[in-house]
Amino acid sequence: MNRRRYVAACLGALVTIGGALSDSIGTAHAENAFYDELRAARVLMAQGHLPAAKNHFARLDSIAGGLPSTTYGLAQIAARHGDRAEALRRLRAYAAMGLSQAVERDSSFAALYGDSAFVQLARRLQANGRPIAAATIEVVLKDSSLLAEDLAYDARSRTFYVSSIHRGKIVAVDSTGAARDFIPAGSERGWGVYGLAIDPARGLLWGSLAATPTVVTYVAADSGRTAIAAWDLATGARRTFVELPPDGSRHLLGDISLAPDGTLYATESIGGGSTSCVPGPRRSTPSPRRGRSRRLRCRSWSSRGDGSGSPTTPEESSNST
Repeated sequence: MNRRRYVAACLGALVTIGGALSDSIGTAHAENAFYDELRAARVLMAQGHLPAAKNHFARLDSIAGGLPSTTYGLAQIAARHGDRAEALRRLRAYAAMGLSQAVERDSSFAALYGDSAFVQLARRLQANGRPIAAATIEVVLKDSSLLAEDLAYDARSRTFYVSSIHRGKIVAVDSTGAARDFIPAGSERGWGVYGLAIDPARGLLWGSLAATPTVVTYVAADSGRTAIAAWDLATGARRTFVELPPDGSRHLLGDISLAPDGTLYATESIGGGSTSCVPGPRRSTPSPRRGRSRRLRCRSWSSRGDGSGSPTTPEESSNST
């Protein structure tokens, strides 16, 4: 590809990206280089500009190595370039993630259709998609607009907790299948509820919150704001609410996990960093990927009255890797 065609392809990709961003989620994502890079790679791939697409995918892979979309995209490009070894290596990595893909119907791999190693990988990817257990329906939630996001289970009360981004609430389902609003819709500033985690030792349900356009009670002025909260399992009263400090960029705390020592860890779906919510003045561990690692002191820990439930003061440490 000559320089003029390459520049034209990149400009076309950026125009397509800009339109997609405007149509779907507005201009807020425009500042996020990771999403721009991924969209550019996909657009260039669809247009057949493989060297340019490979450059974008490679940069993404250097930021978040092992991302399924980059792994598969690089496998496709390698196969189209006739690099059998690299294509198979990437497909093995993709299969090792437990993912399924109909590679035998993907024309990118047409040159490998008769390759015995490729055939074995295709079978492995097909097997990844087969169910490994027989599931039974335990509970049917009647609110079709809930669009359940995450699930947490409290073994002591035998209660499931279901979060909803769209409705901005948490539903509790007891052992009889009866459902009730644990956190009513719109009660947490109208933000959506993402990840959930049970802290049985302290009697808390933790959740990540964010203001996004997909929430029915979304307020545009809150766009990009996100927080971690904890509620008393017995009463539903909020015990902790810690918002990430504003820095001019959009952030979204998504998946969360609770460590044995009570530290809560959250990943950022936008921004590429990580956050830890700790019970004492400890140092956070820098994120292994490019971005920022934040430490938030969450002082209101107990459901037994020794925490006020008022917002705590966040402390931030920026780390570049």
